[in-house]
Amino acid sequence: MNSLAITDNIGTQPRLPLRVTVYKVLAGDLIHVQTPNEESLLIDCGFHRGKAILEAVLGQKRSLDVIVVTHQHLDHFATLANFVSSSEMRPRIYHSGVSYPQGYTPSVSLSTCPHYGGLEAPLWQQYSTYIRGTHRWKLIDGLSDVKVSNLLPSEQFQVESDGEYHSLNRSSTPLLIEYAGHRIMIGSDAEADQLIGAIERNAVTVGLYIASSHGRPTHNDASALKALNPAFICLTDSFEGSDFTKHYRKAVPGVDVRSVNIDGSQCYSFWSDGRVERGQLQGHHQK
Repeated sequence: MNSLAITDNIGTQPRLPLRVTVYKVLAGDLIHVQTPNEESLLIDCGFHRGKAILEAVLGQKRSLDVIVVTHQHLDHFATLANFVSSSEMRPRIYHSGVSYPQGYTPSVSLSTCPHYGGLEAPLWQQYSTYIRGTHRWKLIDGLSDVKVSNLLPSEQFQVESDGEYHSLNRSSTPLLIEYAGHRIMIGSDAEADQLIGAIERNAVTVGLYIASSHGRPTHNDASALKALNPAFICLTDSFEGSDFTKHYRKAVPGVDVRSVNIDGSQCYSFWSDGRVERGQLQGHHQK
């Protein structure tokens, strides 16, 4: 795997950056965050095969400190059980707060995506055992020098029946990550009106925006993008044959826009002196 340089000579002590890696997977989102103190956070567990991404995320530490499942769609939770069982330390799990009764398999969380090969129901059952009893959250506890917050902490969503598939987007927990003056926003699948409201309430401007709903223009309003004013935009899982990057280049001229579907897995390093570096990873591209 080609990676960015990870030393910043300050006196005699090398210092790590905050590193955000956005992986190309077969379906959905899979974003790994490593803090300067080597705390390891996984944001969503999109579907992929093999062990390359699993091994890369676990790294030499062989453990995850935190896993965030932003909401109840299969392409955001499919491999949660693999990561939890493979981590030598049980990670803390933060979840949107939506839960179903034990043994129930909701049709809205499953997918017609061909990549799952009939594994939809077993993947749901594995996942549901880990998130039962979790609650809506506001801040991730126990991190050093890095603040991770939910931009929609009070959003309420009650599941009484399967309902509408897209209504589960409204239970999403978009994240704001802050370190040494850097701000990174992960949109998850939040709807356009939710994103606009969150940006206005929090006066959010960011260096990196990982777009909502895999980069769909309908979820990422041009006025919201201008308000965010990011230097970098990453689309997590735009669809085969599509190129949403044109929407973002028009909305925010001069922005560095990457789609993992087109450009492969991306890595962003945020240094304590204000620098941001972007690189492309090799060898972890799911087709």
